[in-house]
Amino acid sequence: MVLLAGLNRWPGRSQLRLAGRVDIQLLDLADHDAVLRCHQLYLAAALADAPLDSPPLSAGAFAGALACGWLGEPQQTWLARLPGGQIAGWYQLELPDLENLDQARLGVTVLPSLRRNGIGSALLWHARDRAGEHGRPGISGRARRGAAGAAFARAAGAAPGLADLRRVLDLSGPVLVPAAPPGYTLESWSGPVPEGALADVAVLYDALADAPHQAGQASSSWDAGRVRDRLSAVVLRLGLRNYAIAVRHHGCGELAALTMVGLDPGQPAWGIQEITAVTRPHRGHRLGLLVKLAMLDLLARTEPQLKHIVTNNAQANHQMAAVNDELGYRTVGPPLDLWQLGP
Repeated sequence: MVLLAGLNRWPGRSQLRLAGRVDIQLLDLADHDAVLRCHQLYLAAALADAPLDSPPLSAGAFAGALACGWLGEPQQTWLARLPGGQIAGWYQLELPDLENLDQARLGVTVLPSLRRNGIGSALLWHARDRAGEHGRPGISGRARRGAAGAAFARAAGAAPGLADLRRVLDLSGPVLVPAAPPGYTLESWSGPVPEGALADVAVLYDALADAPHQAGQASSSWDAGRVRDRLSAVVLRLGLRNYAIAVRHHGCGELAALTMVGLDPGQPAWGIQEITAVTRPHRGHRLGLLVKLAMLDLLARTEPQLKHIVTNNAQANHQMAAVNDELGYRTVGPPLDLWQLGP
């Protein structure tokens, strides 16, 4: 949800006509009609701006994402309403509360037919004020390179940083899963992370700290409580069907590798790749490829309607790119750049 998508360009004075009539209001998540209208606006912006590289969130998953984002961090959503009550745009501001306490993440969407009227600018400056009230001088958000959001971000004074590539895997049925290396065993679960695996999963999320990340932004630090309260709770709130494949090392008894995929029931042909990680002591055994192959086999048997899996990886993450290339993922669309506004 953190995406600068469907924005009008930075306006001159003559473009502020509609913006001056906009009333910016905090979204009441219990107002189901307003949430539905935000989803409709999100769909319109996605259709206007994004290549058809993956489907948008269904209404149910979208409502869950408005409530808790993808990491369960504090957040707020604000609507831009015209005098007649029409929702012309909205933004979601995420306020990390465990790391990066001087930063906020922002996603802004404006109805395509109402762009270039200063609505995006009004939302942006409102969001900067809200972030400032929470002691957040820095705001970041992703925008597809060459799209309207990128032009808006640049005109607003933001600077591009770490780029992600979106990749899609077209599924063709069961796959051959190689045997685990000596000393390792595959295991799986569905739904929330089991209580007995919470600490191990936290270690695997911590292993992502040495993947490429934006300069000046701290990596997340995980423990069992964060996995339970943020990761598993978000999966339930979004209504995803979640699957996990892990590799356990016999000697230490800990999980050495993990991959997780979520399915939005409203988009049954598509899977969303979540984490794939291998802890440092167990790298070099191709465990990342092993768990991803085992996941494809599991999904072929349990979700036969699934046709594609979509994933985002940092363009600089050459190790994961090599694994995805071997599996047959193809890159779709231009990169998604992380834009930073402020320190």
